[in-house]
Formats: sequence, C-alpha cells, structure tokens
Amino acid sequence: MKAAAASILLALALGGCAGHHPPPQAPTASSIRIPEDDLRSGGIAVLGVVQVGEVDQVRPPLVAALDSVLAAKRPEIPRFTQRQVRAAVDDSTARFLLLGYQLHGRVEDAWLARAADSLHDMARFGILARVRSTHVRYADRERPIHPGSRETRTVHAALMEAHVVVHIYDLRARTLRASGEFVGVGERDARPDSVLPHPDRPVVGWSEPEDRNVPFTPPTRVLEVEPPPLAAAVGPAVAAAIDSLFALPDSTAARAGAR
Repeated sequence: MKAAAASILLALALGGCAGHHPPPQAPTASSIRIPEDDLRSGGIAVLGVVQVGEVDQVRPPLVAALDSVLAAKRPEIPRFTQRQVRAAVDDSTARFLLLGYQLHGRVEDAWLARAADSLHDMARFGILARVRSTHVRYADRERPIHPGSRETRTVHAALMEAHVVVHIYDLRARTLRASGEFVGVGERDARPDSVLPHPDRPVVGWSEPEDRNVPFTPPTRVLEVEPPPLAAAVGPAVAAAIDSLFALPDSTAARAGAR
C-alpha cells in the first residue's frame, strides 16, 4: 500500500509559452519512478486515451498525441502503438477495458488480466491516459512581429487546459505501477491579419431615420479565437507524466551525476 501510494505523483505541465506558465513540479524524494532497465527490457504498450463524457471519435488524435510524445521523449524504450495493441487483444477486452477506465478512472482487474494474457509477449508495461476535465480561457500575448525580431505586438490567444490522469500498469504483475494527475495547456493565437476596429475611427449606422437624433454607440467588438484542439493540451500533460514517472535515461543520469 505504501509503495502504491508513493507512486502517485501530482505534477503540473503547462504548455504554450514557457515564460507564462510555471514548469512541471519536480518529483518528491518518496515518489517511485519505473527503472530505466525495466523500461528498456520490457517495453511499453499504448493502451489508449479516453475522456470523461467523450464519444469514440475524439480518441484517435489524443492517442496520437500520447504516442508521438512518448516516441520523441524516450526513443530508447520499445514502444507498441494502440493499433498493435488492438490487433493483439480481442474485441471485448479492447472495448470494456477502455469503457471501465473512462467511467471509473481505473482498469478493472478482470479486463487487465485478459489484456495482460494477450500482451505478455509484446510489452511489460501498458500506459493509459484519462482526460478528467478541460477548460478554455483567453489571454493577450506578446509575440515577435517577425521570427527573430525584438519588436513585438500584442495578440489575443485562446488556451485549452486539460487535466489528465496517467496510469502505467505492469502487465507482468497485473498491478498499477505508477500514476499521477497532470495539467497541460495548448495555445492558439489570432491570425496575424486579424485586427480590432480602430478606436478613433468613427462608426456610422442607424436602423431607422428617427434614430439619427440618438447618439450611436457601436456594439462591443470581441476578437474570437478558436481554441486549439484538445490534443495540443494532452501532449504537454503526457510529457510531464513521462518526466515524473519514468526514471531518467542512463546518459542523462550520468551527465547529472557529473555536475
């Protein structure tokens, strides 16, 4: 129980501009990271990504975000895609494992055992992610007028924030090995050619002739920015999970020890 509790780490991974968000919280001394040797020798299977209250169609881009971040950050770990996993397990296991995880935030023992039976020759570990909640907010950002330029301009940006729980299961032991909740943020700026009406430019418009005796007050104009896709926020959250729950690669650990 103590080991299971120690393996649960809460960290923050806020994407977008590094200067606007705090860095991911560092793991505590009591947190348990999966050893590098186990990851290298066992490999990890992408079991899936779900979202509370979602429909099936939104899963593929979220799975792609998890898979691409895992490949980019830890290329030395053997990785098996959800497509490979899906081909190895039967339809019932694939469906009900994810459904239970989506509804309850954990994998039921029976479906974990069935998945482990099908995947034991493929990978030792399985990774799952669950988008618990999302939030869209807006903010102004200072961006260079041109790449490399010191001159900036203010742009309106939409931010997609996602709270993501990541679970890593040991398929050999059929137990939860590590988990944590992480926050990722993706940003999207307004188009460079999008501008608000000039405040000094007169605006003329009346609906009826008698309205001309009434001073015209133009309506408030708000520049709308479409939020980025949810996958843009899931990626940073997964990156923080990997940093927090996986032991450092041997080369990184050696460089850190030499400092």
